[in-house]
Amino acid sequence: MLKHNQNNNKAVLDLVIGLYIVFLSKENTPFFCELCVYAKTTYKPVLGERKRERAKEFRKKIYSDVWGLAPTETLGGKWYYVIFIDNSTWFTSLTLMKTKDKTFCAYQDFET
Repeated sequence: MLKHNQNNNKAVLDLVIGLYIVFLSKENTPFFCELCVYAKTTYKPVLGERKRERAKEFRKKIYSDVWGLAPTETLGGKWYYVIFIDNSTWFTSLTLMKTKDKTFCAYQDFET
């Protein structure tokens, strides 16, 4: 059991999930700590099972995403990138591009 007071709010942020805390004020009476409530984030569990089967063969199903225009240019003068992910092996390829119209060329390079 960990005792917590209003002067020790940072300690609450560093606690491990599941630790039982007794909240006491300077007068050793329970109090409401707004920071402690804020620090208790909620989350939804990730499903452990797939809804669909994975592809059986390499390059049978590909996920892709194009991102850009980047706020700053790379050293090589690139402003965009495209990422390709193979569903069966999770092989991932990221290609930097100067213009978005080079996406199909990047896909052809990924396929070869």
